[in-house]
This record gives sequence, structure tokens and C-alpha cells, in this order.
Amino acid sequence: MHYSPGSGFFYAAGSDLPLDAMPVTAARHAELMDGQATGKRIVTGPGGHPVLVDPVTPDPTLGDAERERDRRIAAGTTVTVTGITGGIPIKGRGADRDNISGLATIALARMAASDTTTIRFRDTAGTRHNLTPAQTMQMFAGGAAYIEAVHAVVWDWDDNGPVPADFSDDKHWP
Repeated sequence: MHYSPGSGFFYAAGSDLPLDAMPVTAARHAELMDGQATGKRIVTGPGGHPVLVDPVTPDPTLGDAERERDRRIAAGTTVTVTGITGGIPIKGRGADRDNISGLATIALARMAASDTTTIRFRDTAGTRHNLTPAQTMQMFAGGAAYIEAVHAVVWDWDDNGPVPADFSDDKHWP
């Protein structure tokens, strides 16, 4: 086999070889092909010889960070609620947010009427809760604060850039 640094291609011996083609042993060619099969790239190295390098990883975009934000919001969080040991796990998908917002509206109306009737809620783990209107508002506020904090991460990257390569690492998120 021969390798042409100009074209970056291999050529079989005996074919029309480019002027810059240099011989490559069968063992080295096999090593290069094996490396390429595992995701490495073959590029021209020192002296024009083919070498293996790690693939180029594109920089993450704001769109990548936004998709991670949306995934985290949908996955939800556990919110602290007075009187509930361990908090209440909630999801943040659209229907879940609508449900919790609706319960918060009921809670506000009951609080305004000094009505302490509890509000039934089943959390992400399937646990049933009978929450007071005040507890319901705590649950709503905790979920809203989490969503705002997750959005703030992406807003900061948008304003101050760049999105870090390890943007999906938990260390960047609330």
C-alpha cells in the first residue's frame, strides 16, 4: 500500500500513484484501518506519514444546552414541602406543570376564602398526598423555582458563553 499526504488516500501498489505517495507496510496499514474502525481519524502527520488522531468533537451549541434543559425540566425534581418528609417528587412535563398550576389556583382560592380543605395530589413516585392549600403552594413554588433555575443556566451560557463541553454534567445544573 501507498499513502498520499496530498489526497489523504491509500493506493494499492501497482496502481497509478500520486507523485507524493509513500509506501506503507501491510502491518501499519492494518493498524491504521483498525484505528479508523474504532472511531479514530487517519490524517497526515510528521513527514507526510499517516497517523491516527481522536475524532473532532464539535463544540456544543446553545441548542444542545436547551435540549438538556428541557430534558431536565421534564424529568423533574423533588420539592421541599413543610410536613412532608423527604419532599415531593414532581415531573415537569407540560401536562404535569398544567396540573400543578391548576392545583395552585385552587389552593389560592381556598386560601382567600380561609378554606383549609386539603387538595389531593399523586407524586411522581405514586405516593398520594392530601396537601393543605399552603403545602400545595409550596409545592408549586418549589417546582417553579427549579424550572427558573434550570433556565438560568442556559440564559447564562447564552449571555456569557460559551456552552461548556461537559454541559450535560450535573455540576452545571441545580
